[in-house]
Amino acid sequence: MAKAYNSVEWPFLKCVMQEMSFPSQFINWVMNCVSTVSYFILINGFPGILFRAQKGLRQGDPMSPFLFALSMEYFSRCLKRKKGDIIKFHPKCKCSEVMELLLADDLLVLLKADLPSMHALNLVLDDLSMVSGQLYLGVPLSTKRLGIQDCLVLVENITSRINHWAARNLSLAGRLQLVRSVIQMVVEILVVVLPNSCGGLNLSRLDLWNKAAMLKNLWSFAHKKDRLWIRWINNYYLKHSDVFNYIVPSTIFWMLAKIFDSMRLVVNLQNLNDCAPHGHFGMKIAYKKLLGQHLKVPWRAIWCNNKATPRSVVCMWQTILNRLPTIDKLRKWGTSWDPMCRLCNVAPETRDHLFGYCVFIRKVKAFVCSDFHWATSFAQDVHIMNQLSRKKYNTKALVITMS
Repeated sequence: MAKAYNSVEWPFLKCVMQEMSFPSQFINWVMNCVSTVSYFILINGFPGILFRAQKGLRQGDPMSPFLFALSMEYFSRCLKRKKGDIIKFHPKCKCSEVMELLLADDLLVLLKADLPSMHALNLVLDDLSMVSGQLYLGVPLSTKRLGIQDCLVLVENITSRINHWAARNLSLAGRLQLVRSVIQMVVEILVVVLPNSCGGLNLSRLDLWNKAAMLKNLWSFAHKKDRLWIRWINNYYLKHSDVFNYIVPSTIFWMLAKIFDSMRLVVNLQNLNDCAPHGHFGMKIAYKKLLGQHLKVPWRAIWCNNKATPRSVVCMWQTILNRLPTIDKLRKWGTSWDPMCRLCNVAPETRDHLFGYCVFIRKVKAFVCSDFHWATSFAQDVHIMNQLSRKKYNTKALVITMS
């Protein structure tokens, strides 16, 4: 649906609620909430003149999805009057008598691809557009496996989002948040997908998360047979046979083939039901089982139990893993910088020198945390701070000092 929420006509919504016998007082309450919307446009960063809306439902309002579902009830009832006679069911949806599926502003219409059904559907959609303001985009769905060309739009949208953020000169902590919020991108460096206790950044591996989702569908085939889509699969593919002994035909829909192909992962999980301890399949549980066990790092307490800012904590993580761009690192990359420490000019600048032996840094640490006895080496400092973190000591000042 094109701009579904923004296109709902208020008189149409009120008429639908009246026809469905909602109480008059309730209808007045709803219409007062819906029709008292006002907007202003930012022009060069400054708000313009306030103006009142004439139609539409507010985005983000918890009541809006329910009101939109009510408005789409008109479309469902129009189809229902013509089901079977004028508009024919899709051959694989006749048993379940499913013709339309609605999720938020996405409408999926399933019917027989003949001229009378198409003509009747077009009349229903035209009627819906005229009385409610809705416009159906008519985007076709692919029954084949998606190729590179089908996903280019998604890739371009993600790339533009990342480029927009990158222009802000984000710190590593900011870039970490970007990855988590935009796409949870697949990172080739193994350490970043490890749990925090194992020294990683706890980013999700999309390949394993996708496998966990496949296992959830496989588990649903066996335990959620009352659901509409599983009933449909049972009617046309499984024929009520055992899921785990099902022989997958070569002509099966490619997406279902992927789900059944995940059955080999059950061996790695030992028991699929272990991922559903309370009758609900947990994708996080399955993901952790697929990720496997990893050794915990000895400095996990200071990495997991601290109150410093994300930027300081990530800087500390880089420091412990010796990934800061110190001069010794830069020289290995081909730069011709003077190797001596810029702060004390006594020894070459390395991670261990900066955070352990540099006289200037040691004075700074002593000034910031005067009540803390700093060691003479970086490794010893990390060990001491880790022990204090285990004791719930406030390591915020210590982490900031190290960073």
